[in-house]
Amino acid sequence: MTPTARWAAAQRRRRQVINQVIIDRALRDPRRHEEAEPQAAAK
Repeated sequence: MTPTARWAAAQRRRRQVINQVIIDRALRDPRRHEEAEPQAAAK
């Protein structure tokens, strides 16, 4: 593995971890649950 390929792989892993953290945080956001409940009651 060349140094450039190793660096590129590390960047991909880093982006993947960051994106997963963002998704997890968004799913657990309390504001999201407050907004979701009234819509569910209206249906």
